[in-house]
Amino acid sequence: MEMTTYVWIRRPHLSSRFTAALRVPFGSLPPKPPLHVGAAATTAVVEWDVRTPPTDDRLWRLSGVNAENRDAARAVEIWRLHGIPNVQPMDGEDFGHGRLRWRACWTVPVFHLQPIGVFRSDGLRPVETAAHAEPDGPTVRKAARLAVRALYALGLDFGVVDVASDAGRLAVVRVGPPERFEPVELWAEAIAQFDASLKESFRPNGSVMLGADPEFVLVNERGRLVPGSRFVEKRGTVGCDAVRLKDGRFAFPLMELRPEPAVDPRGAVRSVRKALCAAARQIRDPSCRWLAGGMPVRKTPLGGHLHFGGVWLNSHLLRALDNFLALPLMLLEDEPSARRRPRYGALGDFRLKPYGFEYRTPASWLSSPRATKAAFALAKLLATGHWRLFERPLDDPELVADFYAGRKDRLYDVVEQLWVCLADLPGYADFESWLEPVRRMIRERRTWDGRADIRRLWRIPVDFPDVV
Repeated sequence: MEMTTYVWIRRPHLSSRFTAALRVPFGSLPPKPPLHVGAAATTAVVEWDVRTPPTDDRLWRLSGVNAENRDAARAVEIWRLHGIPNVQPMDGEDFGHGRLRWRACWTVPVFHLQPIGVFRSDGLRPVETAAHAEPDGPTVRKAARLAVRALYALGLDFGVVDVASDAGRLAVVRVGPPERFEPVELWAEAIAQFDASLKESFRPNGSVMLGADPEFVLVNERGRLVPGSRFVEKRGTVGCDAVRLKDGRFAFPLMELRPEPAVDPRGAVRSVRKALCAAARQIRDPSCRWLAGGMPVRKTPLGGHLHFGGVWLNSHLLRALDNFLALPLMLLEDEPSARRRPRYGALGDFRLKPYGFEYRTPASWLSSPRATKAAFALAKLLATGHWRLFERPLDDPELVADFYAGRKDRLYDVVEQLWVCLADLPGYADFESWLEPVRRMIRERRTWDGRADIRRLWRIPVDFPDVV
């Protein structure tokens, strides 16, 4: 399949500098969608200044900030829903002036999950735009990540984000259209790089690699947390992960598995069990229970991060992971798991890595071997087949609120409709024996038990770790 990039620009004659710099096709009319439902996307459409997008959703549309979607009140509501810090001007004053404690100091143009640069700002306009500014330093990198999150939460792919800073804290101020940022050649260059990555992603370049670093905790007979650092080092196949305390110190209470990556879901699940066996050999206290899930112990959120190698991270894939993987897994969670969101487990939470990227939204699926199998099977299907999926129910803020709060009633029917689309993907039959049991669990509204010792669930001997 050949993928192309097309810039749909409503008034090209008014943007001659921009169009002159473009190295991809553009025009004033939208391209045609796929010929039939279920067909894969063939064109990435950059809606540069489109006010009324097409009603046919069978296009991969990259939408930017424009006059129609710059509802400040709606943006604030959505940011708060996603746990994104934000602050607004007071009494009509320009941000960064008057009585405000916060000062706007970063302007971040973003295109498709990437900051084009991070520039000093006086709250009204960038004041350092002579050269491309790479994010440098922890505060600048955090500002860049926050800007990407802010646009993604609004369902947008490009625009200009103002970020405020005060004593190390960061907050989003506002978003603006790309025309607000000069020089326009930077946007054209970002689109060219996007187009190159798009085309490269469809060239045969090896298999998809799947990995993970799921977390679990140890608790004693009284239900108290036992620090993982008592048994293992920070690094290794079985290690401990840190949490930051209120006084700024770090503690290492969490256990983390780092199984070997694999080219298929079956190998990935075998690697997880092998890592659990390695943990049993190191943790020689049979009185400890091993718990996973989202939050089996108060104030101790756990993640089930998934790693993708050999896959290009794009917004179409990221939204497919949110809707077709994170949402079904959320329906398997026990009630306490919802308490980790949205501070942990926010939709679209990712980190770029040398091998590819890490998807960080799911809770620790170690609480259920079935959920573990489903997580890896869905990861594989979505990595290879997301171009055929256009459904995005989590574009609805009300459903997003249900997701974060763990309110499942309306989401069961949504996921059943999504599953019909999953079942039509090439390769679904290869993992049907893993996925259909989870589908039945969701239909029957069954969940994992975050209080169960995961060693028993995974058939890891409790009393004789040397024989695992």
